[in-house]
Parts: sequence; structure tokens; C-alpha cells
Amino acid sequence: MIDGLTGLEKLRSAQASGTKYDLIEVMTCQGGCIHGGGLPFIGSKEDLKNRAKLIYQADETEAISLPCKSPSLINLYEKLIKENKEISDKTIFYTHFEKRNVLL
Repeated sequence: MIDGLTGLEKLRSAQASGTKYDLIEVMTCQGGCIHGGGLPFIGSKEDLKNRAKLIYQADETEAISLPCKSPSLINLYEKLIKENKEISDKTIFYTHFEKRNVLL
């Protein structure tokens, strides 16, 4: 995992030296979402650790930890599907990958 864009140089060096990876995840914000967009900036590493701890604790104690288990979301999708016969749950919940030989 790359933490912040400054980590891209380390990745580049590692790949140049022959290191192979199966998966590379890049978190643009240093510290990830804990210290990322939409949150007030924290200068203290201790405060940042405390924020992370509180967020993880909240995730563990939440009654609904995944969007797919939210009764409100399930009801919304069921209503949407019933009212719009031209779509099906497959078109909402699933996608597909198509390989394209292009350079971005």
C-alpha cells in the first residue's frame, strides 16, 4: 500500500529493482481517510491515532456495518426496482470489466 503520493517514488524504485506486486493500493491522502478529505487537519500524530481508534471502534459497534445490510437502502432498492420495470437488480448491483488496449 502506498500512503500518500510521495510513496509513488518508493514504489517506482522498488519496481525498477525488480520487486513484483500482485496488487498496489494508493491512498492519495497521507493517512488515508482517517486524515483525508472532508476531515479537519490534525497536526499531532497522537490526535491522529486517537481519531483512527475512535473511527475503528465506531465501526465495530455500529448495528449496520455494511451498506448492503441497511434496511433503508434495501427498501429503497426494492421500491426502485418495483417502480422501474426496465431495470433489474443485476443492472444496479453488478458491473463487468472489459479489457481495453489503450493507454491513459
